[in-house]
Amino acid sequence: MGSGVKVIAHRGSSGLRSENTLSAFGLALEEGSQMIETDLRLTRDRLIVLSHDSYSPKGTSVELSTFSRLCEDFPRGDCRLLSLEEALDEFGGRIDFNLELKASSDEENRLLAEAAIREVSDRGLLSNILFSSFEMKILAKIRAESSDARLGILLYEHSASGLRDTIGLRPESIHPSKRRVSLTQIEAWHSEGLLVNVYTVDDPREIEEMWSMGVDGIFTNYPARAITLIHGFDALT
Repeated sequence: MGSGVKVIAHRGSSGLRSENTLSAFGLALEEGSQMIETDLRLTRDRLIVLSHDSYSPKGTSVELSTFSRLCEDFPRGDCRLLSLEEALDEFGGRIDFNLELKASSDEENRLLAEAAIREVSDRGLLSNILFSSFEMKILAKIRAESSDARLGILLYEHSASGLRDTIGLRPESIHPSKRRVSLTQIEAWHSEGLLVNVYTVDDPREIEEMWSMGVDGIFTNYPARAITLIHGFDALT
């Protein structure tokens, strides 16, 4: 059974606050999340910003625009566009992060991986950060930059479950969609020495199902709900 299931705030407490913002991260911390997941992209002027989408809310390309130009498309205050630097300075010493590196061209992927490792290492936070991506080449670059970096492999909903492309990466975890996990598959991943963190789990019935199958973590937009439910399930065992 799933005692000790880690609750990972998906883009912060994004069910109640604007995703990838100080407001969402602050609430996730208040609610007791054990980790915050966020998305990394590189701007034209080589600044890492937290953005799931490749375009701003007003349709401006993240990768083809400067940070200052992109900020014009976002609200002010706690819901402003965040840089990785700002997020780590505010929360890096208070909660672990899962940094998902978004794929682009090979050159942009290289630059993003190098910059992300540098931002994290310069703050002494390497042990508190889990780097993840759907793109194995990005994770390979992270591993080349740091033998100590923690890596998580994201799986698309319909991708194969094998790990043939991960030789040499030494990942600590695998991150599948909730739609493609089963008890048998979870046990197989565990036998490979991998933690299993499942995305994105909000429904109470699905949270209970993931808990009962023994996953190690769930990504959720509603951390407080998940924490309350998991504590309740654990109390019954």
